Amino acid sequence: MKNFIFDFGMVLVNFDAEYMTKAYIKNEADVNLAKGVIFDRLYWDRLDEGTITDDEVKNAIKSRLPERLWDDACRVYDNWYYNLPEIEKMADLVKEIKV
Repeated sequence: MKNFIFDFGMVLVNFDAEYMTKAYIKNEADVNLAKGVIFDRLYWDRLDEGTITDDEVKNAIKSRLPERLWDDACRVYDNWYYNLPEIEKMADLVKEIKV
């Protein structure tokens, strides 16, 4: 049996901060502001390391955004994984090599 390891973002799915943010925030200026904060490597690297919790990330996001964006920004963060378009044909490849 062979094992295959894939990176997730930009290999299996498009990890597109703007696309994920626009799912919940419609104002272009707010999208630009929020995406830079929500998807800051400062948080995502620590999440990958397991050194920060989701609640800590959301509190940090809120501290950097205007209050009017808090709820939407938290919705983006809580639901980003539902808004990842697949990279064409990658799902087929995974199914093919799974056999």
